[in-house]
Amino acid sequence: MQQNQAALFVPIPCPRCGELCKVSSSTGDPRFMKRATKPSPKAMCATCAVTAFIKSVETFHHGIELNGVQMFLNPMVQEQFGKLLQGFGDATPGEIDWQRLVDNWELPVPGERGFGK
Repeated sequence: MQQNQAALFVPIPCPRCGELCKVSSSTGDPRFMKRATKPSPKAMCATCAVTAFIKSVETFHHGIELNGVQMFLNPMVQEQFGKLLQGFGDATPGEIDWQRLVDNWELPVPGERGFGK
């Protein structure tokens, strides 16, 4: 059984940052950040998917303007975001590399000019 489950995970490069990400079966019906079930030019790693989500939510913009993107390195912010993920997404808090999120913040996300180049 363990071998069959492992076969579900296929590593592919993230089109945004180039890190390997996993394509696998989804864990249910997440409201956001659904895990890709097959390779796709828009299937991003968990860190880049979180970045795209954050960039798409207007509420985060004010906090970023006041505190800078480094606010996501604060363990309290990470903990709160982890609670948001629980039950609402396929990704787990441990899959998010917050330092890489900050380092790659300026890379375009889907819908932005230059994504996937």
